[in-house]
Amino acid sequence: MNNSELIELHLQNKLSEKDKIAFEANLKNNKILQEQVLAQKQILETITKMGLREEIKSEVKKIKTQQKIKWASIIIAGIAALSAIVWISANAFNKKQDAENHTKLYEVNEQGNNNWSDADTKLPSTLFKINNLHDTIIESPNGIIFQIPANAFKTNNKADVVLEVKEALNPFDIVKAGLTTLSNNELLQTGGMFYLNARNGNTTLEIDSANPITVMMPSTSTINMSLFDGERKPNGEINWVKPKQMLRRLSTTEITKLNFYPPHFIDTISKLGFNIKNKKVVDSIFYSYININNCDSEDFANLDSVARKEDTTKIAISENRIFVTHLTVSSTSTLLSFGKILFEKNCSTCHSLEKEVMLTGPSMYNVFNRVPNKNWFKQFTINNEKMIKSGDKYANDIYKKYNKAAMTVFEGQLTDRDLEAIANYLQEFKDVKITDETQSCIQEINPSRIKAIWDKKFNNTILASKAFEKRLQVIYKTCNPNLLNLYINNLNKPLCELDSVAATLCSGQEKNEFINFANEKLGGVKIDTERSFALQNYVTEKRKLYDSLNKSVLEKMYQNEYKQTMDFLAASNKLSSEIIIKQVGVIEEEREKNLTEAYRQLGKGFKSNTTNAGDFFVSTITSPGWKNVDAYVAESTYNRTTLNYTDPQSNKKAIIEYKPISIEVINEKNYEDIKVYLVPDKLSSFQKVNKNKTIFSEKLNTTFSYNLLCYATKGNQNFYYLATALQPSTYKIELKPITETDLKNMVNAKFNFNSTAELIKELDLQFLIKKDVVRQQKINNRDYLRNRIFKTVYPCGNFLQQQMPTNPMPK
Repeated sequence: MNNSELIELHLQNKLSEKDKIAFEANLKNNKILQEQVLAQKQILETITKMGLREEIKSEVKKIKTQQKIKWASIIIAGIAALSAIVWISANAFNKKQDAENHTKLYEVNEQGNNNWSDADTKLPSTLFKINNLHDTIIESPNGIIFQIPANAFKTNNKADVVLEVKEALNPFDIVKAGLTTLSNNELLQTGGMFYLNARNGNTTLEIDSANPITVMMPSTSTINMSLFDGERKPNGEINWVKPKQMLRRLSTTEITKLNFYPPHFIDTISKLGFNIKNKKVVDSIFYSYININNCDSEDFANLDSVARKEDTTKIAISENRIFVTHLTVSSTSTLLSFGKILFEKNCSTCHSLEKEVMLTGPSMYNVFNRVPNKNWFKQFTINNEKMIKSGDKYANDIYKKYNKAAMTVFEGQLTDRDLEAIANYLQEFKDVKITDETQSCIQEINPSRIKAIWDKKFNNTILASKAFEKRLQVIYKTCNPNLLNLYINNLNKPLCELDSVAATLCSGQEKNEFINFANEKLGGVKIDTERSFALQNYVTEKRKLYDSLNKSVLEKMYQNEYKQTMDFLAASNKLSSEIIIKQVGVIEEEREKNLTEAYRQLGKGFKSNTTNAGDFFVSTITSPGWKNVDAYVAESTYNRTTLNYTDPQSNKKAIIEYKPISIEVINEKNYEDIKVYLVPDKLSSFQKVNKNKTIFSEKLNTTFSYNLLCYATKGNQNFYYLATALQPSTYKIELKPITETDLKNMVNAKFNFNSTAELIKELDLQFLIKKDVVRQQKINNRDYLRNRIFKTVYPCGNFLQQQMPTNPMPK
């Protein structure tokens, strides 16, 4: 490792502890090394002041310090795209002063005569020795920076050039030098004056107009300045002529360290709980919105191709519009909502979603334009009978209109969260209609454009600046991609010129902001035409690529979610159908068991009607007329009331008792869904216990033996309570956590009844529903968050925003 590399690592504090000790020991006694470190430190400080630190620090390979009696040069190789840049800082140089003339070093001035002014003799000179064949940057003692391109001076291929610089940047130096601030007798407000001349030997050199020198003047003034040429007068005064508008230097920085997110984006995702310090997380959220708005405008014309008339810029903007077709309901997250599953399972038999299709009850199409409000809808759904009995007018009107058809009472079966999900599903179905109609989309700033330019390839362009960062925030507010294209496609233009054009494309507050930007008179960044067009093409290609990739990802995601929903519906419908069929039959099965027991107690012969064909009941008839041997038993079974029957012939009694049982779950509100099952020993299936407010209640058939299972969920967790040999009583039970597998194993081990298999099937269904509820909650949460963030990414996207789910995140 050479000295230059060691010095750079030392100044950046990147030496290892061992190398640091050795270097500092050498530095202590090595004067040449001390001078090299000082020179390089001064260079890096100057670079930092110019805003070029990020670009240069990774490119500097070596620094060679040359000191002579009256000259010093510092050469930096391999910076940016230049083959070589010579950087000369005045701090590293000695000033040469003539003892007789004080500050006048030469016989003739830049015009080749000896017409010297007072300033020539009263201001000190700073001399710089440069190589005219290299790009060079020099900095004067007072911070004036000259960017001198290779072959800036007409030297007839001679490399050695000596530059002389004098400067008067403050009132004291201006007055001391006898300089005036008059331009053809009009008073100027000066921001400073300087003198620059170049010689080869005693020959004064001309500046090649094809390779002009760029000067950057330090200034704290907010007033726009012009650069005047100094015209020497015979009396030694200087008249300031030929003004040229000076632009403020545009400082660039590492583009990836700028903030190109929309206004309020960071604040929004921070409030939603995301780690905004993790840029990968923030970027993944922002770029996930690529292609949500499929419409995109044509690229804005390059200003070089724009016609100008009477100094007024006329911009030709494409009037082409791109259209987007609505996604059909089957491909949106609406279909994937849990509310649809609940509606299909509980409501679709009697209520259609089609406008003109009437089933047992009214169509749910546009239902919220008819019912009083959502709360009314939820109350009517949970217990329509109570609403009708209360005298509610609208409830009674519906009841009469649909021939007083009975509607299921869902109290104890559907939770408030379930009702909210159904209501939201019906609202979304109304808002997102199936249509092939094409709609014109809203212009927005697609994140794919931002991703394309937020790239190191755009370092050292106008986009890699704090100034553009501010302008981008205003561009977002306009929702006009043409404005963004204006800056992307004119990288070689001064920023203030683009600001002026941008102002013509806006109105209101945004117009005023761009006018204020233009008045800042910020310049541009030198960039060749070839690179400018290459970057424009890069943006176009990358934007299309990002659009395509993100669209593909979203399509796969929605297709996968759709498939998961269809798989769930198929599996749950299969299990539900089997269970429902069994549940319908188990009531008749209990009636038959009761009838058998009643006949046994009466001492009468009875055979089940499920026996082989040809079997029959046996009894005697002593009176004419219709006979029904099981009327009392059926009434007792269906109403869950005790049978107390006396045979009028034998006076024998048949008694089948039904005794009440109630179950209360401790801390019920801690669980999302609770199910209670009775498992009788003499039936082939379980019985589901209904809930009234906070109590689960049922009546036990005393001729059966019962086991009890309570199953509840909370997120991904399962909870249970299990009891055997249940007795009619009041139970307060406390649930315990358990895995799905352990619960099924426990039921199989402790419930050794014929009905156990059906209970396991019911548990499989509940596990399936729970898993899908969790999946749907994740989807709803995701879409809720996306809807919140959507408004910051696409502030004008009200139309497309309607496609985002509006139901709140579950608490």
